[in-house]
Amino acid sequence: MRTVFGKSETIGYAKVYEKAEMAKKIEREHILVRNKLKEKKSAKKKEEAKKSE
Repeated sequence: MRTVFGKSETIGYAKVYEKAEMAKKIEREHILVRNKLKEKKSAKKKEEAKKSE
């Protein structure tokens, strides 16, 4: 959201997809995690990979 001092107006930006699958194809991973369309990679998986080496 963006506002300007002295104006009674706010400008916003939004992306709207018809289906979640379209968002998954287009958006970056961190955006999908923030919108709960994908789970964040856990630190446990990274630790397990280090232990197996």
